[in-house]
Amino acid sequence: MSFEAFTRKSSSGALLQRRAIAYSAAACVLVGLGLASASARGGAEPLPVREPDPVDVVFEEKIEEEKPPEPEPEPPPAAPIDVPKHVKISAEPPPPPPKEPDPDVKAKLDEADPSTDKGVAGGAHGGDPGGAGTTPKKEEPPPCGAEGQACCAGSCKGGLVCSSANVCKAPPPAPPPKPKAQLVSEDDTPAKGLSTPPPPYPAAARAAGVQGAVVVRLTIDEGGQVVDAKIVKGDPSFDEVVLPAVKTWRYEPARHQDGKPFLSTKTVKIPFRIKM
Repeated sequence: MSFEAFTRKSSSGALLQRRAIAYSAAACVLVGLGLASASARGGAEPLPVREPDPVDVVFEEKIEEEKPPEPEPEPPPAAPIDVPKHVKISAEPPPPPPKEPDPDVKAKLDEADPSTDKGVAGGAHGGDPGGAGTTPKKEEPPPCGAEGQACCAGSCKGGLVCSSANVCKAPPPAPPPKPKAQLVSEDDTPAKGLSTPPPPYPAAARAAGVQGAVVVRLTIDEGGQVVDAKIVKGDPSFDEVVLPAVKTWRYEPARHQDGKPFLSTKTVKIPFRIKM
């Protein structure tokens, strides 16, 4: 009974010893394999390193505002000064003492001061009557430019005109507008000549043998007088005799159907022919 127990105990210890040896051998094999693998990797190319993805970076400019300088601390108020009651303090400084003028300058000022002028014969300031010690007053120019006054440098004020006597006066009244001549209709009676003597033949034109005709437009008023004449066509050699002559002509004025005369125009042709 005791022997069987010893045998079981001995076999159990051997089993444990064999297991320890097996574990040690397995550990050595694993360590050897690890060293072999490490030596094999030492000669191979290293694995590529993956670079990180690019990232957009935005730089923000930050402007730092300058801080205003801190104000200097105000000085402490001055301590009040005790002033005796009998002492008076004035805000304004006392005026400086008057400076004595230079004797030479004072003499010149006295000479230029009119109040010290004693005058000469006829003068004032204590001089004799009729003296010349007073300063004459500057005479102001007389007024001009108004009506009845002298013209101011050839002109007047307020629309006045300067006359030939250099006196400002009102302008003459404007002449009344000329009446407009009326056209002679079929029912009207045109102007009829009463006295229309022909103008004289100019001597220069006759000597030069100039002939021709002059067309004149006349304006005849209600009294039958020629108040205007204008040469429409003709040789200028006859102008000097035509216009003065036609203004002396007399007409029976043009009349309306009711017999009332009116201002009208009439065109006449004046021939100039040299008789052989």
